[in-house]
Amino acid sequence: MKTNNQLLSLLLLAVVTWSCSSSQNTSNVNFAYMYDPDPAIIRPNFKIFHLNEKESNFYFGIESSEILYSKIEKDTLSEANLKIRYKLFEQSDLSTILDSTTYYMKDTVSKKIEKTLYGNFTIPVDANKKYFLEIRIRDVNRDLNTIEFFSFVKYQQVDEGNFMLIDSNNLPILNSIVYPNQQVKIVKSPWISNGEYKIEQYIQPFDLPPPPFADKGLSYALPNSSDYIQSIFLKDTTTYSFNSKGLYTIHGDSLNQLYSILCMHEGFPQLKRVEYLIEPTRYISTQTEFDKIKEAVDKKDAVDNFWLSISNDFNRAKQILGEYYKRVESANRYFTDVQDGWRTDRGLIYLIYGTPSTIYKGYNYENWVYGEETNMLSLTFKFRRLNSPLSKNTYILERSQSFKSAWYRAVDNWRQGRVY
Repeated sequence: MKTNNQLLSLLLLAVVTWSCSSSQNTSNVNFAYMYDPDPAIIRPNFKIFHLNEKESNFYFGIESSEILYSKIEKDTLSEANLKIRYKLFEQSDLSTILDSTTYYMKDTVSKKIEKTLYGNFTIPVDANKKYFLEIRIRDVNRDLNTIEFFSFVKYQQVDEGNFMLIDSNNLPILNSIVYPNQQVKIVKSPWISNGEYKIEQYIQPFDLPPPPFADKGLSYALPNSSDYIQSIFLKDTTTYSFNSKGLYTIHGDSLNQLYSILCMHEGFPQLKRVEYLIEPTRYISTQTEFDKIKEAVDKKDAVDNFWLSISNDFNRAKQILGEYYKRVESANRYFTDVQDGWRTDRGLIYLIYGTPSTIYKGYNYENWVYGEETNMLSLTFKFRRLNSPLSKNTYILERSQSFKSAWYRAVDNWRQGRVY
């Protein structure tokens, strides 16, 4: 295992490596807890970075607020204990484990502060293959387990596996999200040659997703022209600042081979300014209502009046807008790909319906079930992961006319001042 000098107070000890011929079938596991904002569960971030044609580094980050620190006996120190186990597969053969290792991770503190615990390990992966990682993380002090999946491809080309960002504290930015005027280091894999690259900015390249019964779904095709383009010579490490919000891409001659970086407003995924509250109302507002809010001089007053108008009661308005924007922030945390999480297909369904009763999940799909599966009134939304150079976290909804009445019923519920 390779550690970074910046990863202070972490101890990662490899204790077991083994291989076997089968993996747990996850199709019957309920993953709904992953998108429930209330339980204090581990929600890690991951990043793959290719070192050469035979090895890659797998980085992870875990928030200290999501794990339990216990007092060490007869000591003033507290300690968190995590057990991290991964299994590596080729996507073409999920029955054969190529590599598997368990690590113990410890963090000892005198006073608990909110921070991100980072670590990384090196995995043996060959070039020109597609891989799938199953990661199991156990909070030993709480006896709580989390299962995560991570898919990646290994090609000698411009893509997210051959670039990563480092912040001013020399720590990895695992989700490739930056903020306006934030100075970062763009680290390029030594596997990729130094040279001239293009950085392009798209301020708002994608439309809002249409309803789940629409004939056509959300398109992730980039516009023919960008809002800004710059040529830059990239070495193994290059300092750069992204000046304003938008989607940035780094690419060579081919737009089919690129690395995406999302520059978001300060405070993201939270909504700390009133202008961030306006656009999410589009899912439940009429065009006239939405235009009225956007054109208002006093935006806060316009937003407040919208929620009051559909609830007809101050306390009820406070309740439903609180829940609605809580879902917006949660969607930003869970579903952000190359745009805000609430603007994605999964974000659309999540805002209107909330956390599903059941989620079945594999490396390239998610099926969301609302209600009891045996009940004919239950709803099942199927999402398929989009094979795109832009993002590996993009899932497209399988739309159907059968959702039409249920969708209008749910939206009408919000418009009558009731949380759905």
